[in-house]
Amino acid sequence: MTRLEAKFRAGLVATFSFGFIAATVVFCLLPEAPHGRFSRAVRTEDGFTIIGLLVFAIFCVFSLIALFSAIRASLGLPAISYDGRVLREYVVPFRRIPVSEIEHIEVQSNEVYLQMRNGNKRTVNARLIKDHETFFNRIILD
Repeated sequence: MTRLEAKFRAGLVATFSFGFIAATVVFCLLPEAPHGRFSRAVRTEDGFTIIGLLVFAIFCVFSLIALFSAIRASLGLPAISYDGRVLREYVVPFRRIPVSEIEHIEVQSNEVYLQMRNGNKRTVNARLIKDHETFFNRIILD
């Protein structure tokens, strides 16, 4: 069986990951704002408020997802793989799509649309994937 893999754009993924992690650290380290309409909405002298904790948790989740992708990219692991039967996507959201369920593939510059046999249309985010056009053109549909 033919095994195809599409790799991450390592530089773009690393920059993206660094940006999220830096924003998380900056948000955590910034002091409370003494003036303004929302001065005590996120942080008080005692620490984060409920809203501040929620925003910090969202930053942490996005940073972990970006870090996971950056580690995969730095190790040279694939962003998308195809083994002849199943298309595995390691870009958020992580999915396994049987090729027998795909009716048509439409490749664009930043996204790939998969038309499923049941009428649904799935979108693959191809911004972080290197040479996705060649990868999807080599997939043989049933």
